[in-house]
Order: sequence, then C-alpha cells, then structure tokens
Amino acid sequence: MEGGTSGDAGGDDREGAGDDGSAFRALFQDSFDAILIADDDGRYVEANPAACELFGLPREELLGRSIADFADEGFDFERAWQSFSAGKNERGLFPLVRADGERRTVEYSATREILPGRHLSILRDVTEREENERRIRRQRDALDTLNRINLLVRETIDDVIEARTRDTMERTVCTTIADSDLYAFAFVGERDRRDGGITIRTSAGIEREWIDRVEAVVQTMGDESPAVAAVRSNEIQLLDATDIESLPETARELFDAVGARSLFVAPLSFGDVGYGLLAVGANRPDAFVQREVEGFSALANAIGFAINAVESKRSLSADATTVVEVDLAEPDSSLARFAAPDVGTVSVEAVLPLEDESSLVYAWTPGGDDDPARPRLEASPGVERVRVVDRTSDGVLVEVLASRRTPVHALRDLGARVHGAAVDHDGTWHLVAAIPPDRDVRDLVESLDAAYPAVSMHRTGVEDAASRATADGGPLDRLTDRQRTVLEAAYQSGYYDWPRRGSSAEDLSESLGVAPQTVLEHLRKAERVVVDDVFESR
Repeated sequence: MEGGTSGDAGGDDREGAGDDGSAFRALFQDSFDAILIADDDGRYVEANPAACELFGLPREELLGRSIADFADEGFDFERAWQSFSAGKNERGLFPLVRADGERRTVEYSATREILPGRHLSILRDVTEREENERRIRRQRDALDTLNRINLLVRETIDDVIEARTRDTMERTVCTTIADSDLYAFAFVGERDRRDGGITIRTSAGIEREWIDRVEAVVQTMGDESPAVAAVRSNEIQLLDATDIESLPETARELFDAVGARSLFVAPLSFGDVGYGLLAVGANRPDAFVQREVEGFSALANAIGFAINAVESKRSLSADATTVVEVDLAEPDSSLARFAAPDVGTVSVEAVLPLEDESSLVYAWTPGGDDDPARPRLEASPGVERVRVVDRTSDGVLVEVLASRRTPVHALRDLGARVHGAAVDHDGTWHLVAAIPPDRDVRDLVESLDAAYPAVSMHRTGVEDAASRATADGGPLDRLTDRQRTVLEAAYQSGYYDWPRRGSSAEDLSESLGVAPQTVLEHLRKAERVVVDDVFESR
C-alpha cells in the first residue's frame, strides 16, 4: 500500500506530489491549526508542526499513519473514508486519541482533491471549548433541576399545611415526590418500639413486597441503618452512590430493585417531639446537593410542625383527656436557682412562647424582695432579663425572659396542655398536664427521657370536655397565637390591676420585643373577642 511507512511517504510518493508539499509547508508552517494532507488511502503524506503537537508525535512518525490510528476502538475507518471519498467537503467534531492515550476533541474541515490524489484536513483542538459548553449545559440542567425541586418542595409544603389529618398529609407528600421524574420513591416511617426497627406508614413509588424487605433489612442493620440513625440522632442522613455500594448486599439489592442511586432521610420532629422520618430515593447519583438538602429539610420541618398542629387539634377536640402528673429533673434549670432550699418551691404561673424561640416565664417565689437568689437567677445561663412585677407579703412575682426551652415547652410539643408547674431548688419540675386519651403515656415518657435525665409519670384522672372548655377559657381559643400571648402576658404581669401596680404598655412592649402601639393593637383585638363572647352568651 502506498505511503504505508514514513519511509515510503518520504520517497517517490512525496516526490510525485511535485512542489505541493514544500509549498504547503511554507504557507502553513506557522498556522495554529493542525493541517494535514492524506493520499487516496487516507494516509498522511504531509503535516505541519501544529498537527504534530496535536497528535503527540514527531513528523516522521506521524506521516504514513491514518486517522484510524487515532480513533476510539470500534471506529469504522473504511466506511468513513468511503463516505468522504464520495463527497466533496466535510465538517464536524471528532474524538481524537493522541499517541500518549490522552483524549482530545477536535473540530475538523476536510476537502477532497486539493491536488490530484491529495486531500486536505484542517483540525482545531476545541477540547476546552467543548468542556466549557458541557459545563455550562450541566450547570443549566442543574439549575433547571433545582428550580423544579424547589417548586416541588414549595407545592408539597403548601399541601402539608392545608392537610387536615396526618394520614392525608403523609400520603400527599409521598405521592407528590414519587410522581415527579426526579425521584424513585418516598416513604414516611416511624420507630417500632417492639423490635427497634422502622415501620413504614405511607409510601409511593414502591410495592408492598419492597416495603416488607425494607423493614426487615432496617431491623437487621439496627443503628447502622440510615433510617434508625436519623430518628435516634435527629439528624439528616445522606447516601450517595458510593455509600450505597458499601452497604450490605441485602440493602444494596433494595436500591437496585427501584433504580435508586441516592438517599435522603430526615427526622420528622417538632421541638423535642419525634414523629418518625421522611425518606426520599433519587434515581440520580449524588442527587442531594446542598440546595436540594435545604429544600427537603424545610419540607421535613414543615411536616413535623403540621403533625404537631394536627395532634394538638385532636387533643383539643377529644371528648375527654387523661390527666397526668410528671416529675422530671432539670439540674440546669434557671428557676431552681430562684428556689432557696429553706424557702420552698417556685410556682410557675405561665410560660409564654415568643417568636424568636425565647419565652416569658411568670413565677412566684416565697422569698422576699431582697432574696439573694434573684441575683443568681439574673446571672443564670439562658436568662436574658428578670423583672419584678408584683410583691406581696407571701412572695414575689417575677417575669423571666428566657432563651432556653423548659419542660413546659416539651409537654406542649407532645400535644399536652399544662395546667400547673412548680420547680424545686434541686431542679425537679412537678407538672400537671392533660393528654389525649389515645396517646400512650409511654410515648411521652420516652420523648421526655431523651431530653431530661430522670422522668416519672402517672395518671391521676380524666378531664371531660366541659372541664376542658372552662380551663381553656372558651373565647381564648378564637384568638391568634400572638393575641393570646400578649393578652396572657398583660394578665400575668398585672396590666389590668387597678390601681396599677404591675406592667404598663411600655413594660409589655419591652418584654415582648414589639412596639407599644403593636401591644395595644393586639390587646384591643383580643379584648374585643373576649367581651363579645361575654355579651353574646347572655
């Protein structure tokens, strides 16, 4: 075959080309593009320095070779050359494999018969350009995916907030996620206290047989399971493709069965109360990037909040509730520093949550105004401010602005209504609360045990609907949370005393962290609801 070796290429064949080779070199010696001339067999008989650099070979080794020597395995050179020979010009992209194995993307322009039996190819290395374009496409695709994910999450959160029951909420979440082409499955599960595993409550995108296998595998893996780990640690668990490959074979088979390449598991909780977990499997490797994780974290938080709201409404609408007494230890309790050992306990009149997760605590202490315990209270961690709002011969009523949660918060998060609370000087809280009759007391104990070192609880009776209506105050239930907080703060701090010895609107403004005019506006609206109820019921 002519031009079969570099020696042949430099012999008669090149001579037969006349002066075209030398003219070509003189004209294109300094070109930045790779320029080559091939014979009728597709073998190179001339190449400029840029071509030698592109192919990674000196000129004497490049001549005599064809593009087939620099193509991927399986490239059909004969067919490509026949197609070129039948036409005139060709343009396109070609994946070039250099002599050292490095892959480059080249843009080529090929022209037949620039001279008899001589065919011109001009190649330009566009590897970097193509990579930039691929990166831009990937970024555009990723942005489009994130926008779709954000829209999906927002719509799902809206559906969660509007749901009236927990089952409806969970079914909506799972169905919406699994119906998108972004995810393989979704399920909501809860901890099974009998065997330490997970029970799947609601799912979408997966069959019943797969659910049974998941529950069995989770039980076998125990704490090593992402589902159990999420519930126990109350932290998000993420698995990418590499993590999935490192799982036990039985667990890997679960992901293969549904085509999932990534996993997101988030605990569902509100305050100190856990309601289970949300698991989402994606059919994309490394799917859960930071923004995607943030979106699903917000969804999990919304689900926890909504479940708590549903449970609380169910508690309020129950025909009867169970009354329990709870004793628990909180050694770091700031109020315990206010309960002198020789005086007795602090009686907590009210704990009012504020918007920034802080709270106003109103408590009576039997100690006098000069009790040295109060400076210790003011210096306690988590206490922002202490203000005396009333003094009597029996003790002092203080308003404490606290940045830490209290056991009262924990019980409220569990759906209980706290009727009374007191704190001993050793940090022991004594609380009386009402819970829905179908709520297992063991659930409450377990949730409180996770937050406090020693908890005991026992039933003391049943509160019927009539008693609860009286305790809840009837019209108070028609107030917004903010109106009720302001109204109760005004009541507890002596705003309605006459002659006034307690708080003014300015005092309430400072305690609640809002403008005095806003305090008065909330009070007027709340008072109108209460007064309307009094006169309309006559």
